[in-house]
Amino acid sequence: MDLICSDGVDEIVNALKVNITDNGLEDCIQVQHLDWNDYTTTTDSIDDGKESAVTSSSSATTKKVDTILFADCIYNDECAIALRQTISHLLKPGGNVIGVLPDFRVGLQLFEKKMRENHFMPTHIPIIDMEEGQQDGAFACSGGGGKEYRLVLWRDAR
Repeated sequence: MDLICSDGVDEIVNALKVNITDNGLEDCIQVQHLDWNDYTTTTDSIDDGKESAVTSSSSATTKKVDTILFADCIYNDECAIALRQTISHLLKPGGNVIGVLPDFRVGLQLFEKKMRENHFMPTHIPIIDMEEGQQDGAFACSGGGGKEYRLVLWRDAR
């Protein structure tokens, strides 16, 4: 199994490399800088009224992956569109996307709409109520307790 950690911010990519090296995981995990707008061409739009085209000279073939896992990556509508396009670009047909979504961010409704429009079928995973104990099929969210976060699994139904 190949594992790839990525980010679009150089400082975070460097921190990922340090953490992987410090934990002796260089043989198991690759680190890559990934700019969501670096290789895509889109006709998605923010307001469904105007199209945008984002292209780049580095349109090299990228290895397709079985599963994409992300957390807290959407901050606005432009980001929502770019992440959805990146998922479509990188994911193998029939693949899975697992995302932790903070409900308080701009762009989440647009992201989920674009995922459904592109035949990604969502399953919402419930959060464990730590006071009531373990629940089958649920997840625990650390940090702020997860009260404003959701875990969603999308299956590519293209």
